[in-house]
Amino acid sequence: MREVINPKNVHWPFGFSHVVKVGDTVWVSGQLPMDQDGNIVGQGDMAMQTEKTYENLQKCLESVGATLRDIVMLGIYVTDLDEFASKTAEIRKKYFGKYRPATTGLEVSRFYFPDAMIEVEATAVIGSGASDEAIKPKQI
Repeated sequence: MREVINPKNVHWPFGFSHVVKVGDTVWVSGQLPMDQDGNIVGQGDMAMQTEKTYENLQKCLESVGATLRDIVMLGIYVTDLDEFASKTAEIRKKYFGKYRPATTGLEVSRFYFPDAMIEVEATAVIGSGASDEAIKPKQI
């Protein structure tokens, strides 16, 4: 059964849905550094925008009983990869700890909202969140 969810603690989506859930699989639309009123937060500040974007992603996952550790695929799109890499490592650690989901990172020229510097989308499987022991990368 398909469920479409728009969490109340994230801005109201315009022409899309924040979360689609089928069974235990969850797809979260690209999250932006947007407050509940639909305003971009932290103009010109990659760290602040990343923090807000991860916060929105977490809220979307929590709305269906998932966590960041349930993410199996993460897509990160930024306007400046060098700035993202140099200013956001600690923020990633704050939200993901040692967990490293499969991830794609791309630099893009712009977003629908010109002041946005980052957008993050995810696919998660509810209940699949791994313990610290289970997330150690294996090379085979």
